Amino acid sequence: MAKVLYGDDMIKSATRLERYAACGYAHFIMYGLKLAERKIYEINAADMGTVYHRIIELFSKEMKKEGLSFRSVSEEKREDLLDKCMEHMEKGVAGDVFFDTERNKYLLRKIREVSSKTIWAISEHIKAGDFEPEDFELSFRDGRVDRVDTMEQDGKCYVKIIDYKSGNKKFDVDEVMNGLQIQLIYYMGAVLDIEKERHNESDVIPAGAFYFSIKSPYIERISDRYSEDMTEEERKKTDEMYRKSLLEEYKLSGLVNSDSDVAAGMDGYLKEGDGKSMIIPISAKEMNTGIGKSFMSGRNFNDIIEYVRNRTEKMCDSIISGDIETNPYIKAGRTPCDYCNFKGICTFTEKYTGGKYRKLDKYKPEEILEKIKSHEPVQDND
Repeated sequence: MAKVLYGDDMIKSATRLERYAACGYAHFIMYGLKLAERKIYEINAADMGTVYHRIIELFSKEMKKEGLSFRSVSEEKREDLLDKCMEHMEKGVAGDVFFDTERNKYLLRKIREVSSKTIWAISEHIKAGDFEPEDFELSFRDGRVDRVDTMEQDGKCYVKIIDYKSGNKKFDVDEVMNGLQIQLIYYMGAVLDIEKERHNESDVIPAGAFYFSIKSPYIERISDRYSEDMTEEERKKTDEMYRKSLLEEYKLSGLVNSDSDVAAGMDGYLKEGDGKSMIIPISAKEMNTGIGKSFMSGRNFNDIIEYVRNRTEKMCDSIISGDIETNPYIKAGRTPCDYCNFKGICTFTEKYTGGKYRKLDKYKPEEILEKIKSHEPVQDND
């Protein structure tokens, strides 16, 4: 019956399984009964996210087509390519919806502004280290990764994946352990499998899995206001302060391989042995140490990938068995019910129906280490 409701491909969708981990009944309504809100003719947050992803994809392909690199492309050429991508979006992919109202015309200008800063930040991230983009929008059986970067060193291939987010998504290892945020780690496992086939004579090692926030943070550039009263040296100093402040806003959120050579390969600043990276969530002092909320050794990284795969299999088994319990969690006063479109159907409340929210488990770093090493490895059934 479960396969009739969900289909043969229900398993392995990280987004769907995260929804199931949040609340089994909400998953059943959305993916089993396939109920959904009526589509309204307007641009929503999901549409905007799709547009941003498409622009970055187009930009990356144009760069590759012209034999250019994020590492060396000039600001002028970068903006020219972006204009070309925007023209493509206006004429084709975006369709007439962007020209339907004055508000949407404003959104188009906003998209241009956000995309410009975002692509600048992507370039800065790549220039800061030794990793090179290998794939954009890499698709595989269970999903798609926005970007894959690799670094080959001493017979080893280190892999970094990036997931672009138009919201302010932050990595939370506790949510990973509770099944609520499995996508990044699960996708890293899938990409490692692909890279092992490509580099069959090299050790393939996870370097980092990150969310990259697509946005346009406002930071005042002092030299813009006081340019006439500043010396050239003062202008350069304030411009560098502006660059660092802006770069800090685009700091990646995710999980880092704490090996010093690997971390420094993503941000060369860490080679100096002091301070925090402005690009990845680790400091020089945390390199080559144990395990934290945003970093761990390469071996432990592989362990958490197996842990997520194991948890994924268990959630799939629960879905197949017909477990659709209304079991939302509560975390810091927030629950998935806050943004659930199906509240009117399930009527779950603590006050009127006696429902009880699940409290998520919280883990200390050493507890994470113990838990990811204690599970049984997942068997490949293919």
